[in-house]
Amino acid sequence: MPDQTLLDKLMISKSTRLLVISAPHGYIDKITPLEEGVILSTVGELAAGKPYDFVQIFVRNRLDVMELAPAAPAVLSDDGALWFSYPRRSPNLETDIDSNRGWETLLNAGWTAVSEISIDETWSAIRFVLNPDT
Repeated sequence: MPDQTLLDKLMISKSTRLLVISAPHGYIDKITPLEEGVILSTVGELAAGKPYDFVQIFVRNRLDVMELAPAAPAVLSDDGALWFSYPRRSPNLETDIDSNRGWETLLNAGWTAVSEISIDETWSAIRFVLNPDT
């Protein structure tokens, strides 16, 4: 079986309205071109009041998580995919988050991490879902 593409890993093919926030330079090129009819936005405004099926937020540290996490539910559809992308630790990049630390803002708001993927040599991503009891 061939390696999964980034679009497959992120489950973008199932989405029609995408929002990507604070993406690093060159990232949008990695996920485009998209299928016809798919709308991609890098600004968190709701077009015609419709929520997004897919929201990916790039964060560099805990402060970014604290600032950006509360806005996600306002723009995400009830069954949408929420991904937070974070930098892998490296000598060239300082961060205070990793796959196990730095997500308290989301966890305390009732979100649960359900999967993790590698985007590239610099970035990883965690998919979160809202607990039904929240």
